[in-house]
Amino acid sequence: MEGSHSRLIIGPFRVNTSLGCEDEEHHILQEVEFTLTISFEHEPKSCESDLLSETVCYASVCQAIQSVASSRHFNLIEHLAKVCVTRLKSIVPNDATLTLIVHKLKPPVQNLVGGAKFEMTMKNFCSK
Repeated sequence: MEGSHSRLIIGPFRVNTSLGCEDEEHHILQEVEFTLTISFEHEPKSCESDLLSETVCYASVCQAIQSVASSRHFNLIEHLAKVCVTRLKSIVPNDATLTLIVHKLKPPVQNLVGGAKFEMTMKNFCSK
């Protein structure tokens, strides 16, 4: 459809992961939320066909994030985001823009309410 804008918004998806720079954080799993927005350059064919094979499967996206988050310890949410985005290149269409927000819900910082978030946007995945 000419002039339309299509986005798939997934999440928040909550995962327990080993995350943090402090020694005590290395020994506990922490809840982290992931929210993704996939902006399509062209309306997905699935809008007309109603076929899962013609869009991004959000179960596959969540599985990929879970796989990355549980694979090892991460010091920083920035690095966790970059590794997740790299992994998602095989799922997101080449002409789409992916925005990923990684939200560390309860960092061990006194009086920090609401945690910390890092947002990364990657445009036009040229190489799958």
